[in-house]
Amino acid sequence: MVGWSVVSDLSRGKRSAQAPKAVQEPIGQSELVQIKSMITSCLRKHWRLPKTGRPVVVTLRWDLGEDGRLLGQPRIVNPEPTPDIMPSANQAIRAVRACQPFRLPAARYSVWKTIIWDFDPRAN
Repeated sequence: MVGWSVVSDLSRGKRSAQAPKAVQEPIGQSELVQIKSMITSCLRKHWRLPKTGRPVVVTLRWDLGEDGRLLGQPRIVNPEPTPDIMPSANQAIRAVRACQPFRLPAARYSVWKTIIWDFDPRAN
C-alpha cells in the first residue's frame, strides 16, 4: 500500500474557485504526507490479502463527500478487471468501504475529495 495521488487543483499549486479562502494556498508536502498517513492508517487496519488467487497490485480510485463518506463505489483503475485480479480488487474495495467515514481535514477537502491509491501486497 505504497502509492497514492490526489486529484485536485490545490495539489498542483493552482487556486480553485470553489475552495474557501482559508485553503487558497497550495498544499505543502508535509500536509500531503499527513493526509496520506491518515488514510494509510485506516486502510492498513482493514486491508487483507486475498485467500484465493495470486495477490496483485491493484489501483483504485474513489470519491469522497465532505463528510468523508464514499460518493459511489471505488473503481478499479489498474489493471483491467479480470477474474485473476478480482480477489485482490475485492479486498481493496472492502478496505476502502470499511474506512468510511474517512477522518480527514475538512479545510483541505478539495485535496482529498478524489483519491487514487495503489494496494501493493509487497508493501503489506
